[in-house]
Amino acid sequence: MLFRSWDKVAKDGKVMYFAPGPPADFDEDGRLDMFLGNWWVEASSLLLKNETPSGRWLQFRATGSGGDNRMGVGTVFRVYSEGQLGDAKALLRHAEISTGYGYVSNHSAIAHVGVGTAERVDIEVIRPHGKGRFELKSVKTSQRLSVPQMTK
Repeated sequence: MLFRSWDKVAKDGKVMYFAPGPPADFDEDGRLDMFLGNWWVEASSLLLKNETPSGRWLQFRATGSGGDNRMGVGTVFRVYSEGQLGDAKALLRHAEISTGYGYVSNHSAIAHVGVGTAERVDIEVIRPHGKGRFELKSVKTSQRLSVPQMTK
């Protein structure tokens, strides 16, 4: 009897259950979208496209070869107002490359930050595991940056 009740509920589309949906910029427009994979095969998954008005943004991806952390997991990015690198009062955003969120979900090894109306910013990059740091100055916003990752 319980099985037949489930068939009716599934047919009516009354039940929706999604594993946690990691955010990602699927259409590369600088706004984070979300994919919700439906748990039940009878129902479709959803791709929620973010169509809200957008400000300026930056995305960071680490690149490298060899070693054991080619995706740069743990790399930290501190974004400051242009010309004010290191000034805690001028810190706009902070982001870290990570990949795991919740149960059966994951997302790209890309850190995303919104920077409001800033057209240029300064960035401090701190590599994980004591691999050093470097600075990027007067970086144009609204783009994805590939940051070299020291892997040795």
